[in-house]
Amino acid sequence: NERVLNRIRKSKGTRQVSEWADTQLEYGPGNWVYEWSRAASSHERLAHKRESQGKLQAARQQYLKAANLYGIAKYPHLNAQEDDSAYKAQLRAYEAAGRFFSQPLEDLEVVIEGNIAKGYLHLPDSASPDNPVPVVLISGGIDVFKAEFHLLVKELNQLGLAAFTHDMKSTGEATYQLLESDYYRYHLAYAEQLAGHPSIDASRMAVYGQSYGGNPVAKLAVDHDDVFSAAVIACAPIDLPFLAFSPEELPFALEPMTLDILEARFRTESCDTSETGQGQCARILDSLETFALGDTLSAGAIDIPVLVPAPANDPFMPEPDIDLLFNASNNVAERLVTGQDIHCTRERDTYWPQIATWIAANI
Repeated sequence: NERVLNRIRKSKGTRQVSEWADTQLEYGPGNWVYEWSRAASSHERLAHKRESQGKLQAARQQYLKAANLYGIAKYPHLNAQEDDSAYKAQLRAYEAAGRFFSQPLEDLEVVIEGNIAKGYLHLPDSASPDNPVPVVLISGGIDVFKAEFHLLVKELNQLGLAAFTHDMKSTGEATYQLLESDYYRYHLAYAEQLAGHPSIDASRMAVYGQSYGGNPVAKLAVDHDDVFSAAVIACAPIDLPFLAFSPEELPFALEPMTLDILEARFRTESCDTSETGQGQCARILDSLETFALGDTLSAGAIDIPVLVPAPANDPFMPEPDIDLLFNASNNVAERLVTGQDIHCTRERDTYWPQIATWIAANI
């Protein structure tokens, strides 16, 4: 991986921002997507070789390494053609690995108002029609997609739980959909589909949402405890982050990449200080405001167990928003501090075993 970064740093190509090595515009040597995809493809080729030799577990590991590197290549997926190609390659590699899981990976799709939404079902060894198991619905935020939760899935499977991973609206395979605050309806549609699976116990469903993906989980915890029996709301913006800025402040308030991601998800042009840019900033803020859950949490109640993993002083899950969750909770919320002064936690795999154990105990 350091070799990949060195090639990116040493490139003489034209960069969008001259001092940022990862912003080379031309797709080719030195470009972020190109270099990480190149590294991924070497593992994918080795996986094919191991598969042809009948070394299926070695092939699985190489496919998973390829999927991980393709995921880095497409990050943060700003809807460019090369980003999309890397994401499709990630899915290709992950699905290839899934053929060699102890229970093969299953594709599942639902149709909502004519839109097709897709996800991956990972069953533990113990699951069968004679022994239906609980299931956890898992989604990331606006830059973490469904093939990037393998370590959490592994922990859940080892505890006898199924895991279903899916993309948010406007991300991954759902980039054709506009990011809107009705995203929670997709969780409900997936849950209904999963309830009909012969190896799933429909009475024991949990839901996990990370970062932006945790926002709809909070709404589900309030309004749909008839469907879900436990919820994990991980480092999620709940209310204040959606209301904190004016159009004039927005170009300076967020890191450039975060702003680029929001522009991609909400299908706006550049938000900046120009007259046209300020209009785009206002469009983004109008959309963000619809996600704020202050009124929902103030008027509702959470009766199912809730876990809130988040760093102390997470800039996108401020303490007042955590207080909102706990005040709405009827003594069923627990906090897991996962770091400090950072959004989410980059070493998420450090805490996923604890989160999986909590879900298994509360689902």
